[in-house]
Amino acid sequence: MGRLVSGTTVQQIIKACASSSLCPAAGSQTFSVNLGFTSTVISALCCSTNNCNSDTQSFPAVPSNNSLQCFSCDSALATNCTTRINCRGVEDRCFQTNVTVGSNSTSFFGCASESWCVALAKLERHNIANVTIETDCCKTNLCNSVTTVTASSGMIHLLLGLLVFLSIKT
Repeated sequence: MGRLVSGTTVQQIIKACASSSLCPAAGSQTFSVNLGFTSTVISALCCSTNNCNSDTQSFPAVPSNNSLQCFSCDSALATNCTTRINCRGVEDRCFQTNVTVGSNSTSFFGCASESWCVALAKLERHNIANVTIETDCCKTNLCNSVTTVTASSGMIHLLLGLLVFLSIKT
């Protein structure tokens, strides 16, 4: 898994079990999300036999820009989400995700792969620790809503953590 934070790539290897909803078919899958100020690319190998994850996947290459543009916020604490970003690699969707924890709500905008949108849609169906997630993905330039929001950098990590937790839990 590679994550780009302020121009620095952080690489992590995570080996675990995942639910069939997040790994619907055997083989390699790439999950990618780009918020403009940070991005994550996850290379996952799905398999269904004992110890089939003993080999280590190579880290995904840094993807190049593609032709899709989406709106994003200019930082994790932004109130203005009208920044245009170029999507990269397998990011073929624009998205807006609203995450509510108790009475605190945060919105995220950016580019994502179809697999990321599918995983978030599956996460919406689970009520984990009073967290509500609503995601809209679309396929055309600048099709994600532009709005004024207040975001929290901790919510980004919460969202990524929930995806990993859900895949390990079920």
